[in-house]
Amino acid sequence: MTRKSAPESLPPLNDGRVYQGVRVTLRSGETLVGCTYAEGGGVDDDGSRDECLEVFLAETVLPRRVSPHEIATVDRFALPEAPDCTWRENYQKTGGIVTAGPNPAFHRRHIIAGEPVRGRAPLMLVNPDDASLRDFCARHPDVHIDGLTIDDEHGNRLVPASTCGSMIAETIYALALQQPPLECVSLASRLPSIVCDTLVRAKHTYAQLWKSMKKHLVGPKRDLWRFLVTHLPPHWRCDQMAPFTWEAFARHAFGDVGLSEVGALPQPLQSFVRIEGPAMCDELLEESPGTALRLARERNAADAAWSAARDERDALDALLDTMRRFPARAYARWSADAHVLARERDALRATARDLDAARDAARRACATHAAFAARVHDLREQLRTWRGATVERHRCAPLTDAQQRQGNHLFHVLKYGAALHDEVESSAARAALLQYNLQGGVMPHLVTVYEQSGRFIGYGDDLRHAPADESALPAEVRNRLKRAPDGTLRGAGGPGCKGIVHAPRNGREMYQPKKKHRRLASDNPLMDGKQLRTAA
Repeated sequence: MTRKSAPESLPPLNDGRVYQGVRVTLRSGETLVGCTYAEGGGVDDDGSRDECLEVFLAETVLPRRVSPHEIATVDRFALPEAPDCTWRENYQKTGGIVTAGPNPAFHRRHIIAGEPVRGRAPLMLVNPDDASLRDFCARHPDVHIDGLTIDDEHGNRLVPASTCGSMIAETIYALALQQPPLECVSLASRLPSIVCDTLVRAKHTYAQLWKSMKKHLVGPKRDLWRFLVTHLPPHWRCDQMAPFTWEAFARHAFGDVGLSEVGALPQPLQSFVRIEGPAMCDELLEESPGTALRLARERNAADAAWSAARDERDALDALLDTMRRFPARAYARWSADAHVLARERDALRATARDLDAARDAARRACATHAAFAARVHDLREQLRTWRGATVERHRCAPLTDAQQRQGNHLFHVLKYGAALHDEVESSAARAALLQYNLQGGVMPHLVTVYEQSGRFIGYGDDLRHAPADESALPAEVRNRLKRAPDGTLRGAGGPGCKGIVHAPRNGREMYQPKKKHRRLASDNPLMDGKQLRTAA
């Protein structure tokens, strides 16, 4: 399968507009809750219906198309947003993340409460309503009022409080939704930000994994609290690693849609499906002989165990029959032994029945795998046309500032306040965030404090942002640099990081950690949102 050299830029997602929540009641009585494009489709302003309405449901890849004559009512609503007092906007420059508009180099971020810490985390409530605060603390025993009220020079009444160090953002979010609302700020020194990161940056975000792992397996291995996967379909994250690359999303989507529906997938997801689909078939068929051999061994072992139990049972039956043929006086002397043998015989019969069921299960597993391998082989034959076709490479258009704002809010709501919103809002938010993944090519997540300083120059091979005048570099930086034969300065030779974990130091060998993190499906629950504990 060949690719074009230059990717084709796609038109802006929904002409730069945001998603809307929608609740559609059908004439059949069914209710659809999800999201749709902010304008167009379904119901016009004058109430007429002239085209199908596309509803993106939570945890589904393709939209549900509803024709006008099926619709009874349509209720559009704004998707939920985090309370204003829980975030503040910021604009940063990062390679690979641009914004559609007059300032493409800058992208929007939402700064939220502090990073999780151990122990208790200090908070400060601003002009709280006393009755509302007492009610909140009574329902949430992990939130404590830690001091006397303080009056600042601006006339504000400040109340010190604290919460669990791992629940800072959840506490501030819950306080903001209390009635009347309680404004609270974190006193943490490190405040993370939400950013709509792009999937094409996975090559750089997970640079080391990109070199050593298959692309569909690449993703975060540490600081998992910064990510969110609860908006993904359950079977994408329950027994396998959640997707963080285009290749991974393509494989999951390929398993959810039929071959006739691949053409309905948005680009560039569709192109990646046409590449990853045949590759998945090849991998499954490569693993098939080994799997078949393992299942055959399990079947043979089950057959052998069943045969052994059957032979022992038959031997005991023969022994008991022989004992019963003796005269009654002789059999009476052996009756106790006969009862023991009879119990053993009955136990062996039960064991034989269990082994018989295990043997049948092993045989069915072999047959099922053989049928599965045959289906995969047939599917690979059907995908032969994909291998020879030219795959159009596409590049998602950058999001507008409004779309980045909505993506940040969706992450914020689902990560820290999903349980505090009603099911309709939460379901619509999950549907919209999944479509930002699939159609917009973005994966919102938290980024920690990034200190851009000359102190960190020279850990990698190349010197990024180094001044032209060497004397302007700090002494500790000049000491770690090397001069190449051509006279240019080179870095210490590590993969590049702010610390010294991977960089050689003072002529020593590069540090090799004894334990390396691995991506596991069991990591997915660590990315879920949490809920502040309530009183029983």
